[in-house]
Amino acid sequence: MGVGLVVYLLTWTGWLLHADVYAQQFGRGYGEEKPWGSYVQDPTGGPFGGIVDAFRSLWHFHVMTYHFHTGDYLAGKTHPYASDPLGWLVQGRPVAFDAQNDIPAATCGTRADSSCLREITAIGTLSVWWTGALATVLAVGAWIRTRDGRWAVPVLGVAATWLPWFQYDDRPIFSFYAVATIPFMIVATCLVVDVVRRHVRTPRGRYGLGLGVGLLVVSTVALFLYFYPVYTDQLISYDDWRSRMWFGSRWI
Repeated sequence: MGVGLVVYLLTWTGWLLHADVYAQQFGRGYGEEKPWGSYVQDPTGGPFGGIVDAFRSLWHFHVMTYHFHTGDYLAGKTHPYASDPLGWLVQGRPVAFDAQNDIPAATCGTRADSSCLREITAIGTLSVWWTGALATVLAVGAWIRTRDGRWAVPVLGVAATWLPWFQYDDRPIFSFYAVATIPFMIVATCLVVDVVRRHVRTPRGRYGLGLGVGLLVVSTVALFLYFYPVYTDQLISYDDWRSRMWFGSRWI
């Protein structure tokens, strides 16, 4: 728990180093949120005052973010890319952040009766997500069967970062919220591979395991490169874009 907390706080280093700027932006009262406190206008004195105020600002920002997602502001509203958390771990409904459609065909050299476009879509690398989702299910079973605490790390990590969203599915929530689960799903994948490795006794079995892991790595790189144009707003033809929307209307 302590290590996790330290690592989490380290990811907020940028905030903590510039907390005064964020406090001026959000801490005076933002939307329906009340001001964070007098320290926004009158910083705490002393040698550690800046550190204290930085962590106070970070806490208040977390509270503000939580209220935004769980309060009345979004309740009952809709959004075309909103999705059920049930499908998040398998990328059931990715979100398009930006799109420029109907760019003339000559711009990207496609056929005259087609068009070009640019799009940024949050599609996760499918080999990582799908393998991770399966490994997480296996991790649940392994933890129940063996009571080995190592399995608790991915299981509880995924549970803590994914399951709470189910109670707020009456409002627009999006699949990219599940990005916090991916480190734990990767841990689950590694643990499953390790179990298989320890149970493989023959050279043929070890070769098969190595081949499987190698194929996973290669497919991950290949899929990332394949979807790279729609990760980075590159100019592509409509046909090229459509070929990447594997699940039709679920992804469009």
